[in-house]
Amino acid sequence: MTQVWIRIFLAVLLALPGFALAAGEVGLLKANSYISYYRGYSHIGRFEVQVANLAYEKQVSAYIKRSDGVWVDYPLSFVRATNGNKEIWAADFYSYSLPDTGSNIEFAVKYAVGGATYWDNNGGANYKLGKGAGTLLGNGVNVYGAYFSPEVVVGAGTTTWSNYTTVRNLAYAKEVKVVYTTDNWATTKVATATYSKDFWNSSYYTIPNPNVMGFEEWRYTLDIGNATQVEYAISYKVNGVTYWDNNYGRNYFSRLIR
Repeated sequence: MTQVWIRIFLAVLLALPGFALAAGEVGLLKANSYISYYRGYSHIGRFEVQVANLAYEKQVSAYIKRSDGVWVDYPLSFVRATNGNKEIWAADFYSYSLPDTGSNIEFAVKYAVGGATYWDNNGGANYKLGKGAGTLLGNGVNVYGAYFSPEVVVGAGTTTWSNYTTVRNLAYAKEVKVVYTTDNWATTKVATATYSKDFWNSSYYTIPNPNVMGFEEWRYTLDIGNATQVEYAISYKVNGVTYWDNNYGRNYFSRLIR
């Protein structure tokens, strides 16, 4: 594969059916919730959404139903721009910051801009994230990288880097791979992700894989040698269709800090 062909190939993946949003203006990408009993009880999680950049001034939030029935905004913050004049907004939450929601987090995504308010409310059903149940993907999102940072600290002498991705469990037989390069596509490598039903099992927490909402976590390991950067995209093949998470045609790119 030539370098030019690879760049064209990865750029057109955006057109494949991996990231259709619930609405053109706003859509949930993922939300997750984890409970740990390490040194006491803690509840952490994250909301991550995509919005159309309709104006500079905007407010994006997770609109959450409290246990008393009152709905409140949980503000999200700008993370990064993507292709097609879109933006990623997100916010982490913790035991002390999330409103009391009872055993489930019922929410919708709210986007206020230019005097209008746009919603992703899961087709009118709202999203329901079990407290401590793991990751939920938004409508039309079938594969999404679990963790991305533009800088990754790997340490001196480290020759591999591991991460994981979330997929929608569309069928039992599936294949998850990562296409990556550490030399600006002079060479290309492919890593095959692996599945384990015990992915989240530990002495501090236990989440089934797939979780109760029908999503699976797959782990992959990249051979990075002594490289100082890595660029990659994630593929998910199921039922004869390949879905991609390629950061909306830009691929994921991380500097490796040693």
